Amino acid sequence: MKARRARGWAAAGALVMLAFGGGLVHAGEMSAQWALRIIKAYNQLNYQGVFVYQKNDTLEAMRVIHSADQGGQTRLVALNGEVNEIHRRGDQMTRYLPGRGIFIEGLRWSNPFFSAVPADISRLAAHYSLEVDGVDRIAGRPCQRVEIRPRDALRYGYRLCVDRETNLILHAQRIAEKGRVRQEVMFTQLTIQDRLDPALLAPGMDVAKLKRYVVKTEIDGVKGMAARTWDVTGPPAGYRLVFGADHSLSGGGSQEHLVYSDGLSAISVFVDNTPLAGKPILGQTSRGSMNAYGVVRDGYQVLVVGEVPYTALRMMAESLQRRP
Repeated sequence: MKARRARGWAAAGALVMLAFGGGLVHAGEMSAQWALRIIKAYNQLNYQGVFVYQKNDTLEAMRVIHSADQGGQTRLVALNGEVNEIHRRGDQMTRYLPGRGIFIEGLRWSNPFFSAVPADISRLAAHYSLEVDGVDRIAGRPCQRVEIRPRDALRYGYRLCVDRETNLILHAQRIAEKGRVRQEVMFTQLTIQDRLDPALLAPGMDVAKLKRYVVKTEIDGVKGMAARTWDVTGPPAGYRLVFGADHSLSGGGSQEHLVYSDGLSAISVFVDNTPLAGKPILGQTSRGSMNAYGVVRDGYQVLVVGEVPYTALRMMAESLQRRP
């Protein structure tokens, strides 16, 4: 059971914040320029900094180095806990764990400041409202406070503070039920640079001494949606299928993976491709900021995972059906 649970969380982790131009965004404005401006800021700026990342009771500090060259490269270095580096080029990510003697390739990149960047902003107004909430200062830089509020109990909200000069998000909170902060990311130091020494992006260890592992995705997202075996027939309001794939697991076997999104929040559905042989994972559980809900469908283990309320996960799990 532990191995199966670990594989599910590893797959979820392998897969899983707004920007403003020169003027301030007014309350109620739902403009595609938001996403375009923040993507431009993150992709076209060179910067170094330190941020702290809190998930429930866990606090991490990380150094970030980002270069806009060659399609964008990022290096994240853990400053506390296990020695750990994450390197990103494009949407591909490699994680280095020298204490375990390994590095893992083929992971999908997820920027911790980027989870509130709308993937499809045209769909947001039906499920979220926006409020501009004054000016603050983070890491010594003026920033604009913004709150994104869900219109129902099927998704979480966000509080952001966006740098008024660069459009980078300096502070982001994911807000759960009753205003509880579920996840928080905040820069404590940030330096914008015209040029960046490429040597700063190299791993801080001898990679030749580490064993290589690769996470394989055997069906791409477009083909995966067409070739999928399972369907969620009654997803929560606003969520629709945006990705499908089969993933090989390091311990053997594979999982079908479906991703549903409302344009901002996302829910992953993992279904084992081999019948359940051991003790099932049932009901709700959590790890860090990620919630999960387990069920068994037609003899197969299903794990529904997302940074969303359990109500949404349960609706997904209970309406999962095998395709005819």
